[in-house]
Amino acid sequence: MGRERHDMGREGDLGYPVRCLRNNRYLYSWNCAPDRWPAGNPETGYTGCDSSPTKEEILRLKECGNETFWQLCFGLRPEHELFDIQKDPHCMNNLALCDKYAETVEKLHSQLIKELREHNDPRLDDPDYFENRVYVGGAPLSWANYLNGTWEKQGY
Repeated sequence: MGRERHDMGREGDLGYPVRCLRNNRYLYSWNCAPDRWPAGNPETGYTGCDSSPTKEEILRLKECGNETFWQLCFGLRPEHELFDIQKDPHCMNNLALCDKYAETVEKLHSQLIKELREHNDPRLDDPDYFENRVYVGGAPLSWANYLNGTWEKQGY
């Protein structure tokens, strides 16, 4: 699985690149730009996630000091995530944060890179490949419109 640029509202309208590998036991995710907000920037209302009563409630709970659901939905992610999908099918416990799983993370990351090379993933040799493509132009939710004051709040 891979993700690049399906949303906007992030600084420079950059994407959130992720590559994943799944086998019978694990789901491994490589967040290629962990310094970016996965659901769009806070300033633009996390526009990578559609507007809904659920989103509004998660943001309200965060304002009240309960960041649990906000972190799961909108918070920054570490570079590596590893989930035991047999024991944790909802992927709530990131095993990549545990030293005990460092070898598993390394093995799956190497396997992922090998498969990405076999499929000529441009991100491996040119990390800016996707960032250098025009994506949203003058869309109302673009970062450029946020900066110039013509940004429009997400309405869907």
